[in-house]
Amino acid sequence: MLQWLRSNALYWGGQIAVLVCVVYGFYWLIDNTIVNLARQGTASGFSFLGDRSGFGISQTLVEYSEDSSYGRVLLVGFLNTLLVAGVSIFFATLLGFLLVSDACPETGW
Repeated sequence: MLQWLRSNALYWGGQIAVLVCVVYGFYWLIDNTIVNLARQGTASGFSFLGDRSGFGISQTLVEYSEDSSYGRVLLVGFLNTLLVAGVSIFFATLLGFLLVSDACPETGW
């Protein structure tokens, strides 16, 4: 009975110690980030998404100019990523069907 109590207490004590260390690590990381951002005068948040971007993007699926906002840049980037992913999936599937159809015998499968 005493051996079980010692091993169980050691197990839970170790778990609690690790949990306390992880929670303190997150607290320190967040506190350090907040203090350093305040010291440098850097604002955090998403208010910049409404600001003018000032640069061009060569291929867009929606209307975009250098006067568009960073939010619009985010939308253009997301849509371009979806386009590239869709084209890649299509050609990978096509290539897979071509390779599989050549690899399979015509009499069986």
